[in-house]
Amino acid sequence: MSRPRTTASVQLFLGAVAILLVAAAVAGLSRRPELRVRLDATKTRAYSLSPQTRELLAGLEGPWRIAVILSEADADERIRRQVDEVLRRFRAAAPSLEVTNVDPSNPASLAAYEALLARLQSMEQSAIDAYESRLDAAAGLFDEALLYAERISADLQALLAMLPETDPRRESLLARGGFMTALARDGGQVTAEVASARRPGDEVPLPRYDVARSILREACSQTADEVQAIGDALDEIGRSAAVEPRVRIYAREESPVARSLATRLVVAGEALVDLPELQSARVAEQLSVGEAAVVMGPQGAAVIPSEQILPRMALDAGAGSAAFDRRFEGEQVIAAAIRSLLVDTVPMAVFVHAEEGSILTSRPDATDTVGLQRALERAGIAVREWAVVRGDRPVAEPGQPVAWIVVPPLRRTELTPGPAEQRLLDAARSLLVAGEPMLVSLNPSRLPQFRQVEPWARLLEGIGVTTDPSRVLLEATPITAGEFAVAASTSLDRSGGDHPLSAVLDGQRLTLPVPVSLMAAEDAGVGGAAPATPATPATPATRDATFVVAVEPAAGRWLEADWGSGRLPAAPPAGAGLTGPTPLILAVERPHPAGPDVPAAVTGRQRILVVGSGGWMRSRTADAIADLGNGRAALINPGNHELALAGVAWLTGQDDRVAASSAGGQVPRLTGIDRTVRMRWAVGTVLVGPVVIVLLGTGAWWWRRRAS
Repeated sequence: MSRPRTTASVQLFLGAVAILLVAAAVAGLSRRPELRVRLDATKTRAYSLSPQTRELLAGLEGPWRIAVILSEADADERIRRQVDEVLRRFRAAAPSLEVTNVDPSNPASLAAYEALLARLQSMEQSAIDAYESRLDAAAGLFDEALLYAERISADLQALLAMLPETDPRRESLLARGGFMTALARDGGQVTAEVASARRPGDEVPLPRYDVARSILREACSQTADEVQAIGDALDEIGRSAAVEPRVRIYAREESPVARSLATRLVVAGEALVDLPELQSARVAEQLSVGEAAVVMGPQGAAVIPSEQILPRMALDAGAGSAAFDRRFEGEQVIAAAIRSLLVDTVPMAVFVHAEEGSILTSRPDATDTVGLQRALERAGIAVREWAVVRGDRPVAEPGQPVAWIVVPPLRRTELTPGPAEQRLLDAARSLLVAGEPMLVSLNPSRLPQFRQVEPWARLLEGIGVTTDPSRVLLEATPITAGEFAVAASTSLDRSGGDHPLSAVLDGQRLTLPVPVSLMAAEDAGVGGAAPATPATPATPATRDATFVVAVEPAAGRWLEADWGSGRLPAAPPAGAGLTGPTPLILAVERPHPAGPDVPAAVTGRQRILVVGSGGWMRSRTADAIADLGNGRAALINPGNHELALAGVAWLTGQDDRVAASSAGGQVPRLTGIDRTVRMRWAVGTVLVGPVVIVLLGTGAWWWRRRAS
């Protein structure tokens, strides 16, 4: 009996060892990258390149290269994995694309790093030659100015001693003499800084031609002004009979010398202005602060700034502390860089507003639009602002498509629009009449309650959009029996519309503060007035108005007229629910208002996007973030970013770019989780697990009892 048991024990031991060896071998083989297979099994393909990126990469022709310059010693391990993953996706989508990850701090990457810099400079060799030539000319002339300053400062001291105390030119010459003395003493520092900027170093391995140009241009300009002032003063002295003859002779001889030097300094400084921007200079600038990415194509190169590669988002992580989320947004910014090299001009988005301060600068209360600005710039869209109360209207380059984003005032101090808002209304009306692509957002208004017409509502009547801004969409969420939390804001993850923009917003949480409903109406003239000529009005057959976002009727959701009293209703009124889908965002496309002989810049038709919420684009809503723990964050409302990105693409006629970006793919998101679904999961978690364990135990007990 003992031998069979011993044999069985040995067999069992050897079998266990064999299983462990096989498991170890499989684990070792699985660590080899060439044997790994990655599949994106998510329903939304959230971990794959977007369709427009794959289409872009499939159409690339000629040599292309992407290089991400990232120090692995300083980068977080998670960031490195994300970089590798994105580069792997790009390489798989375009096998002819050369993709490299360069670590400047790693000696093994030194050859690739130097090859990248050499290739980048060779692509811009003609422009670099122009820089070198003009910098040499300006630097040589500045050296001549230093010698002149040393000589003229001594001459001016002697000249001042011979001028009468009452001569009106003494004060000017005294100031000029002081400048020339300082220039002769300290001008060598300028020369040294220019030479240092033109010479590669350990920290910045590329010449900083932009820095050298800036220093020299400012030095030449300032010196030219001072030398010209000396020439003018000497010319007056040379024609003055009140001074000694020898002073007049010196002044007449020296004045042309000063004026000639000033003229040559001006010419040398102006020659530095029209030099093209060097991508190698941008690389040098980015390398001085950290990470960078370089995209090189057959016709040029583009540099992606470090803050676009790894955006930093501050989070409240406790009292007096902050955490940072470093997200690698590689797909979006690299695709935008490639696209910028394929087109002559990039689209431009202009924020039009009536506020005194800039809305493209961060504000403590987050009422700016910096969040959307950064999202647009990461997508390769130039961003400008037009403050109608203090600035001129931005001018686009020839052929550059522009989307005008009208930002309504935060609040009104009076019932009717003030002078600043009236100027914004006039600007919006002029854009509509000119047939410009435009995004208009609406705030609620109490004017209709006083039997007055809201000017913004009248403006939109001209494009076939009607609204009742006196009623706001409210939502009530039950807390306890008979108690509700009422909010003047709606958040959606399903658009409910039938438009290309609707598909982009589906699955992305979109929040619209203080929303008002919109409706399509019969066409009228701009601003409610009749069109200028009978041949130009749009008709329902030619105007296309489509719902982009519409909310469905639901319990606790209604349109409320009593919202301006400072306190919202405590509960939804009886019988006040929505009777059907309520549109909140509307897309309008119509013929150019000036007629068929004056086509729009992009499509021949004017596109207008109307959003029934004025605060959706402010950073406190659009850029709100949730702390995911471990120093990570994600956008709470990625749909607000998607609306801006896809909206600008649609307005400017770039229909191929109307698709979801990577803004909402930072983390996996669950949608459609209502109260019923949560209840089912709660019951399943609490009851199903224990029941399954009991059933398994009962089955095991029954099987053993039967076997015995």
